[in-house]
Amino acid sequence: MPACKRLSCLPTPPGSSIRLICLSLLAVCAPASAIAAEVVIRQASTRLVDQTYLLDANIKFDLGEEALEALEHGIPLYIVIDCEVTRERDYLWDETVTEWRQVYRLDRHALTDQYLLINQNTGLRQHHSSLERATQALGKIHGNPLLQRSMIEKGYRYIGRMRARLDIEALPPPMRPTAYVSSTWRLSSPWYEWTITP
Repeated sequence: MPACKRLSCLPTPPGSSIRLICLSLLAVCAPASAIAAEVVIRQASTRLVDQTYLLDANIKFDLGEEALEALEHGIPLYIVIDCEVTRERDYLWDETVTEWRQVYRLDRHALTDQYLLINQNTGLRQHHSSLERATQALGKIHGNPLLQRSMIEKGYRYIGRMRARLDIEALPPPMRPTAYVSSTWRLSSPWYEWTITP
């Protein structure tokens, strides 16, 4: 049996940094057949309602084996959703009209075996009976205010851009060095773009 497998059997005091180090070493030793980790924005768009552009999006989250292992051991994961609107210009770089960022905390309660999703911007808390339901709720954005109609001028082309990512900087310090070098921890979708019509 490889040494990295034996590390998971070591008794560790609850909340100790040794547990975090063991989890980091397990991530390095993870087999090639580990669950694929990816974040994909399937769709994103805006609609104008009462002079406000609202954002709708559908994001698919597959967290991967290392992130799931950390979650099962009581380590919360922070998911960041970035969105921006730019105005295209012919001779200069595009102008940023607005930027929007939403941060979520995903946590597992061992006693209740429930998953807690917290919107760090608003404080809204959701309890889910399974990880699948929690990530589905995380991936559904409906009617989030993005910008006012007065910020858009006719005669210009406006582009909305969006991405979703796992915040490695929010992991406990002992886990970060491994997360920096592990491709399975660097979970980030490509930027998804769409046109906003004035």
